Amino acid sequence: MVASTQPDARSVIRWVTYNLGGAPLGFLAQRVFVLTMGLTPLAARAAPAIFGLLSAITLAGFARDLKASASTVVLAAFLVTPMQLRYAVEARPYSQALFFALAALWCLWRLAQAPSWRLAAAYAALVTAGLYTQPLSAAVQLGALAALACGGQRRAVRLGGIALAIAGLLFALGISTPGARGIPESPPATSVSPFRREYWRCWSARFRAAAMWLRFR
Repeated sequence: MVASTQPDARSVIRWVTYNLGGAPLGFLAQRVFVLTMGLTPLAARAAPAIFGLLSAITLAGFARDLKASASTVVLAAFLVTPMQLRYAVEARPYSQALFFALAALWCLWRLAQAPSWRLAAAYAALVTAGLYTQPLSAAVQLGALAALACGGQRRAVRLGGIALAIAGLLFALGISTPGARGIPESPPATSVSPFRREYWRCWSARFRAAAMWLRFR
C-alpha cells in the first residue's frame, strides 16, 4: 500500500523503480480503487479480485479454443486452487500478472494457428503489460516459445520471439531510464540504482541469446 498511496502517478512509478524487483502497473491499478473507494481493505483488494475473475474467464476461453474435453474440470480446478484464491484476495499484483500471462499464452496459441503481424503485435502488448506487472512473467512466455520450437512452429516462434524481444526492450528501457519517468538523474543514496543496471544487463543477455537462437534455426 506504500506505493498505491503516493500523491500522484509519477511518485508511484518513482517509488516502484527504486524498489528492488518492483514493477508499476499493479500498483497503478490498485491506486485507482484506493482513490475511488478510499484507503480500505476492500479498495486494496478490488483490483486483484477483478483480475482473478478475468483470469478465470480467459482460461475458460482458452480451454474452449483448445477444445479441451475437460474444460469445465480445468476451470473448476483453477477456481479452487489455494494459491490462486490467496492472491485473488490479497493486496498484491500477482493475479493481475496471471491474467496478462494467460491472455498472452492464448494470443500466442492463436499466433501458432495463424501467424500474422497483427497477432504478434497483440502478443507483444500483453507481454509488455505482464512485465510491467511482474517481471518474472517472462519465464512463462519463454517456456511457451520453447514448446512451440520443439513442435516445429518456426514462423510462430520467430514472430513470438520478436514480439517478446520488443516487450523486453520496452520494459528494460522503462525501468532503466530515470529521466523518462521524471526521476532525478542522480537518485538519492537510498535508491537501488544498481538494480536498473542489472536489469539492463540481464535483458541484453537474453536478447543476444534469442537472436543467436533465431539465427541458427
